[in-house]
Parts: sequence; structure tokens; C-alpha cells
Amino acid sequence: MLLLGNDHLLLRQMFAHLNELSDAKHIRDDLGSGGLPDPQVYAMARKLKRLLVTYNIKRFKDLANQSADTGVIGISAGFLRIR
Repeated sequence: MLLLGNDHLLLRQMFAHLNELSDAKHIRDDLGSGGLPDPQVYAMARKLKRLLVTYNIKRFKDLANQSADTGVIGISAGFLRIR
């Protein structure tokens, strides 16, 4: 599974085991594209055929229906406290 973490979601640091199960990249740290507007972040995930993982699911909800090439996974900040 190919994942792309949005700006404030550091997948590899927060979920150390995750990269053993998938290929997680960070929009800013791995791809050098931090601070992009949401439509451009979604377009990058689509181009790279990665699922976008974000805290900001409300901002990506409308974009998520634009393509079958990618998707959006929204997690809450509370998820990190209960794992």
C-alpha cells in the first residue's frame, strides 16, 4: 500500500511499524512539497497513486470523489492518544 502523509502527519515517526507494512511518504519531508494548497496535495497523491492520510478530512472530502486513482484516509488527533 502506498501512503502519502499530509503536512502535519508524520506517518513514519508516529507509526514506526507502518513502513514495514506499506510505503509511507511525507509530503514535506520526503517530497519537498510542504505547504501546498489542498487541491495540489490531492493531485500529487493522485499522480503518485498514493492514498492520502490526513487529519483534515473535511477539507479533502469533496476532492476524494474526483478520482478512482487515489483516496483519502482521515484520522482524528485522538487516534494517536488511544493507540
